[in-house]
Amino acid sequence: MSRAWDRRHVYEKRGGLGTFASKSLLIVRVVLGVIFFAHGAQKVFGWFGGPGLRGVVGYFRQALGVPAPLTVLAALTECFGGLAMIVGFLVRPAAVGLVLVMLVAIAKVHWVNGFFINWSLEPGKGHGFEMNLALIGMALAVLVGGAGALSIDRWLRPWVTWPLAWNHVACAPHIPRSAT
Repeated sequence: MSRAWDRRHVYEKRGGLGTFASKSLLIVRVVLGVIFFAHGAQKVFGWFGGPGLRGVVGYFRQALGVPAPLTVLAALTECFGGLAMIVGFLVRPAAVGLVLVMLVAIAKVHWVNGFFINWSLEPGKGHGFEMNLALIGMALAVLVGGAGALSIDRWLRPWVTWPLAWNHVACAPHIPRSAT
């Protein structure tokens, strides 16, 4: 058996929820978290010049036809999903929530404006969905790879690569290739 197969086998036996200590996942996770926490805090608390929950609920209802409970859910998902990304706790469920929020944003707001961001700030034309797509890609990377290095998720459930993971291979009886 190859070590790569054995690693995958041990990973799958543990439920596939381990987190590799990746520095690149750390960077993606934290940047994604900062972006979503800042936007969510604008919507929920009115921080950073945002309208707060009351203003967001009114705008989403009037301009987009989104019911208040779904608006609150989206705002809380952005805020606390972003916070979850920053600290690296329950990042996979948070990533799913953030992907769903971005898919709704694309469908309700950005799709009609095409792909590109409106860098010229042309009046009457909103931004396209390219930024939403980048955020979805970042969230999917975290969903697949886990929280990465320096995360609570990694501390709770590390990716199994320590020597004990190889013991079942070393103790297994040798089966000649001709017998299989």
